[in-house]
Amino acid sequence: IQTKPVSFYISMDNKSDRTKAKTKKRPSRSKTKNKKQTASLSTSKDERTKTIKDYFPVVRRSSRKCKSLLEDEKIENIADRLRRKVEEGLEAVEVEGKGRGVVSTRKFLKDELVCEYSGELLSHKEAQQREELYAGDESIGCYMYYFKHGDKSYCVDATVDNGRMGRLLNHRKTSPNVTTKVYMVDDRPYLCLVAARDLEPGEELEYDYGERSKPAILSHPWLTK
Repeated sequence: IQTKPVSFYISMDNKSDRTKAKTKKRPSRSKTKNKKQTASLSTSKDERTKTIKDYFPVVRRSSRKCKSLLEDEKIENIADRLRRKVEEGLEAVEVEGKGRGVVSTRKFLKDELVCEYSGELLSHKEAQQREELYAGDESIGCYMYYFKHGDKSYCVDATVDNGRMGRLLNHRKTSPNVTTKVYMVDDRPYLCLVAARDLEPGEELEYDYGERSKPAILSHPWLTK
């Protein structure tokens, strides 16, 4: 501990005054040591009671969301669209050599929901019975899509035109820009079509129907393309 110099006026005629002055000027070593220890202990106690706000008065909280939270929000957004039957950014058009098809009117990001393959949800057994009925009438086009989810088999029958876009997407075996994905919403499987890559406005949307049987290919050679 540094001490400031102290000025004393000492009378040369009085020896006792000189002695008193010198005595006042020199504090004892023991007292100085005790003061140092007290100051040290006091400082240590102050340091222990300080919090991060004493060093950083403004603590910023990150506005970034964790990956799991973003994924939960994405799934909830998809579920909301499926419940409300929302279809945006799509247009039905006539495609040369194919009949009706669907093109995008806005940009879709990879893995983004394009639309639902909407129709009547059937069990595998119900679908087979329905397909037998359709086979007896050549005027009925078959829009039945079989799929599995978990340990169960389902079929979406979109034969009846319900005005939804999913049933109008055309087939492409090689490099399709849309793929199928199943989402469970309210304990019900929804067969959906999602972007296989980033999609630009004006692109025709196509996915692989997955039909590989020889009779079907003989009847519909375009299934190989």
